Amino acid sequence: MQEEAAEALLGIEAMGAAPYVLSEDERRGVERGLAEADRGEFVPEEEMQAWLDKYLWPSPEEERAELEEAEREIERGEVASDEEVAEIFRLGRG
Repeated sequence: MQEEAAEALLGIEAMGAAPYVLSEDERRGVERGLAEADRGEFVPEEEMQAWLDKYLWPSPEEERAELEEAEREIERGEVASDEEVAEIFRLGRG
């Protein structure tokens, strides 16, 4: 699950967005998270899924299914509309 989140973030980065500057609170949170990972403490699977559902897939289930189908069409070499492609990239899956 955490790998999916990392892939989504890398996808966003690849789109060329301007670098985000962390606040001091955010930086401390990242440092706490890295220290927890160093100690082998990871987020439970259910908590990670809840985060992904909230931030990675904010769309209703029907829209999500349509986007997943559009993604499969792209993988098969079929043409998707510009709007479908833009939505896939907006969700960090491209």
